[in-house]
Amino acid sequence: MANKIKDTDYLAVSARIKAMETGLLTRERMEQVLEARSDEEAVKILQECGYPELDARSPEAMDAALSAAREATLSDVLDGAPDPRYIDIFKLKYDYHNIKAVLKAAAMNTSPDSMLMDMGRVPAAALKEAVQTGRLDELPEGLAAAAEDYPHEELFRYLKTGLTGITEEERDLLENYVLTWDLKGPAWTRQKPWDMHPEGYGRSFSPADTALVERLDGLRR
Repeated sequence: MANKIKDTDYLAVSARIKAMETGLLTRERMEQVLEARSDEEAVKILQECGYPELDARSPEAMDAALSAAREATLSDVLDGAPDPRYIDIFKLKYDYHNIKAVLKAAAMNTSPDSMLMDMGRVPAAALKEAVQTGRLDELPEGLAAAAEDYPHEELFRYLKTGLTGITEEERDLLENYVLTWDLKGPAWTRQKPWDMHPEGYGRSFSPADTALVERLDGLRR
């Protein structure tokens, strides 16, 4: 039988969080950052809130520094938490963000590295490798299920931004094919070419059908 949780179990971590709250970005401070007249001024406000030294000339370095600050905060709280599973709740969103990033990148034939956030329960590099190689059994059960059944709506929301180089006609053809065959998750990233008839089961391929499927398969890569 699991031990009953008592209020006193969390006295230390509660006190630690209260102390950390003094350095949080309040609404007022966030507005100051947004209204800053320069990158340097925005960086100064963030450092006054306890963030590490930031280089406004390098967005990548700033992003890495902010991610490190978030990870340090979670680690700090984790050290004082009697049950680490409660801290994992706050890491879940990063796991699912990374799943989406890897699958979207695979559909667009690009690298997901710039979109990954190494703050989840599963290291970003390990998650990326598991999804790309199909070794989903190495992931926690819920994450594996998400990768297996990744909804097409998320991908087409991205395709409709116009940032992918795919024309509106190509997007519509691709979406019709995906809806016809209910393609999700690994179907987007598999190495084997798509070879299903664009109109569904029981249809004979014409040269035009074969050419269309080859075109659609090329678009999803």
